[in-house]
Amino acid sequence: MKKSIISIFCLLFSCLAFAQGQEEFFDKYNNQQLFTKGVDFSLEIYKNDSIKNFYSLQCDSLFVLFYDPYCEHCLQQIKALKKDRQLNKRIKQKEIVFLTIAPDISHEEWLQHVRKMPKQWLNAWSSDVDILTKKYLWKVPELFVFDKEKRVCKIDMYRQFDEDE
Repeated sequence: MKKSIISIFCLLFSCLAFAQGQEEFFDKYNNQQLFTKGVDFSLEIYKNDSIKNFYSLQCDSLFVLFYDPYCEHCLQQIKALKKDRQLNKRIKQKEIVFLTIAPDISHEEWLQHVRKMPKQWLNAWSSDVDILTKKYLWKVPELFVFDKEKRVCKIDMYRQFDEDE
């Protein structure tokens, strides 16, 4: 009996300790980060040395696509976004800025793949992988929409469902 009480106490204590550290994470599937300010992180924009971090992007509406150039679902999402007339019209009219970030690949890999991305998009790489995976990403592709103050307005995630669901 004494062992089971100790085991239960240890389990409850470990769950409590885990839960206390969760304020820096959010439940993306329930959009619990909506309307909170995004975290700042470093950026290297392809062929643009003036932008050094996320907060330095000046725009009223910012779309951020996190992707991996080796991910089939990411490539499908990018292909669909390239063809999206409304999106491209709003980018051309400077109503929105569309930023892509490939956070989980080397800088050299990114330089090889970024040339295939649309020129009207801001295509970036970040060395802050730990910040991005802790704050934004569980899997890719993920599309975030931020307002002028870099608050999360919408999160659009790729969800893969089994055929039975």
